[in-house]
Amino acid sequence: MKKTPKIDMYDPQIYPRRLYVAVEVEDLQEHFKVLSTDGKVEFTDEEAKVDFYGSNYAMVTRSVINKEDGKYGVLIQVPDLDEMQQSDISHEAVHAADYIYQELGMYTEDFKDGNEGYAYLVGWIAGCVSKSIIKAKQNDNRRE
Repeated sequence: MKKTPKIDMYDPQIYPRRLYVAVEVEDLQEHFKVLSTDGKVEFTDEEAKVDFYGSNYAMVTRSVINKEDGKYGVLIQVPDLDEMQQSDISHEAVHAADYIYQELGMYTEDFKDGNEGYAYLVGWIAGCVSKSIIKAKQNDNRRE
């Protein structure tokens, strides 16, 4: 029996991008078109599969297009809950915020310049990822 994908979608409301968090989901290329880091080149499904599963990282962030509705977004993948550390959440939140800013042509500012918008976005992303991880862990505990 095929497992139901654990992909959560979050909408930041003020940015025209979505945040997707996938916890222990295989075959992500079935759900998303994966873009290169510059957001311009689309990987083939086979390249995306290698891209998602070819690394030894606890979490991976990629720019994507949802195949179901064509919406652009950022996907944070958590391949294995047991491998991730709490610090990985903030690390990936920064990468996700970077993707959003890059794709929208926005620029981050230094602390002295008041980088509040960027800081709030990073915090929001980290909170969303935490919610998805907590939910996934609670669902795993119910099955035991």
